[in-house]
Amino acid sequence: MVDYFTDKVDIVVIGAGQNGLIAADYLKRAGLSVMVIERRLESGGGLTGEEPTLNGFWHTTGNPFQDAAAILPFMSDLDLARYNGRWITPEVQSSLPLADGGWLVVYSDLERTLESIAAVSAHDSERWRLIVEQFRADLAAIRAHLTSPAGDPAHSRYERTGFGRLSAAARGRTPMEVLDEYFDNDAVKALVLAHLAAPRGIGFDYAGAGPLVPLAVGLAAENRLAAGGAHELAQALWSACIGGEGDVWDSTEVKRILVEDGRALGVEVSGGRRIGARAVISSIDLQSTFLELLEEAHVPPTLARRVREFEADEYSVFAVHLALREPPRFADKKAGRAFRVNLGIDSPAAARALWQEIRSGALPSQAAMTVFSSAICDPSQAPKGTANTTLWQFVPRRLALERDWASVRDAYAAALIERLRRWAPNVSRECILESVAHTPDLLVRKWPNLETGIFGGRNAGGQVLFERPFPELAHRSPIAGLYLAGASMAPGAGLAGAAGLVAARAAAEDLGARIALAS
Repeated sequence: MVDYFTDKVDIVVIGAGQNGLIAADYLKRAGLSVMVIERRLESGGGLTGEEPTLNGFWHTTGNPFQDAAAILPFMSDLDLARYNGRWITPEVQSSLPLADGGWLVVYSDLERTLESIAAVSAHDSERWRLIVEQFRADLAAIRAHLTSPAGDPAHSRYERTGFGRLSAAARGRTPMEVLDEYFDNDAVKALVLAHLAAPRGIGFDYAGAGPLVPLAVGLAAENRLAAGGAHELAQALWSACIGGEGDVWDSTEVKRILVEDGRALGVEVSGGRRIGARAVISSIDLQSTFLELLEEAHVPPTLARRVREFEADEYSVFAVHLALREPPRFADKKAGRAFRVNLGIDSPAAARALWQEIRSGALPSQAAMTVFSSAICDPSQAPKGTANTTLWQFVPRRLALERDWASVRDAYAAALIERLRRWAPNVSRECILESVAHTPDLLVRKWPNLETGIFGGRNAGGQVLFERPFPELAHRSPIAGLYLAGASMAPGAGLAGAAGLVAARAAAEDLGARIALAS
């Protein structure tokens, strides 16, 4: 074997997004030397806090959801408090306005949530209680299941729990079929559909996605905000990596994964520099990993075909970032202070109409928005008394008739703001200090590995949970020493960081190290 490396580490991680940084930090704590290589100047991937509107108004322009913190306690495991990492738990988690003027509200406090649901259905309130209490009772087993490599005994132990049996009973079914069994009230069903659409990446009729329904209910009250914004969480993960046997190279592009005799030996980066490693973890998308970074001779034809056939997301988001003189004022003040306010889709019928438009490639004519104003929960993210509000409207990934997003951006952004005024009339022209629209194609240009979609590929059919991306490709790849940690990998479903930890545990195990989970 020829030694042609300029640097050597135990593990090279490709991509410094949340999955990549979490993988690196856990591996470093296991005593392994790690190098993370990131194409962009800023580490963090979707953990992006920026000021696209005005200085001082911090918007999460990537992924605003961190509800997996209940399952993946990396904040405490990695001692991120040392690096200014801290969670804020919103008192009011989620809300949905109803046609009769009422609201459904999910609080961090379960009893208050149940009281809100009971106002529309006593049966649904009791069913919600049973699911959440089962989720909490089995949380340790759920955590082990969703953060363990394939073949680990944790998976069979999970199957024997009450929550595991609940999930198993939903296999092979669509979310709507499961919701119709669980709940009576259409608004309760619509609330869960909103939590499936984002961050789970799941539509109402996705085949095989039924097991995500109890998980969505269990996590509905578990979202966290990173104090100071998503950028602070990215910085904490970055700092934890470089604080010991780790390094992060930003503004460096991996050109090739080096393979010899069927084993990954390291990477070659822009400029020709080569870094040797005992293992390589790719936290970017499948297509880039197998069809671009690996030479064709190293990828079995059947694997290359399956990678090409991996189904992308069928929908995305059109984001409008607003700097406001004051927060949106909704009819119910408490509900309006929710971390996420879900507007427009208040029944399964409305969801079906939305998906019909999305699948035709049309711009949805109805509101299907999630509204975030994070400064309500964390005042450091906007000047005092103002609001950093973001609208997420669900839209097709691509428009029909070969229309480009630039041609519709400004008019559609204005239409979405007008739709917001139906529920928050104070968001007048005078209230808006600045607005900036981010279209689906802009997200892909910013993060090229989102070509398969912001949810890492469709969470349906054979691409659900531990069947992702397809059953024969787990976090260990057919190339020895190459591991996979991107959003396309299991468990998927918007569980930010979980794929990174699973890949890290697989790599550590194969290298004779052990990742200890402190929590």
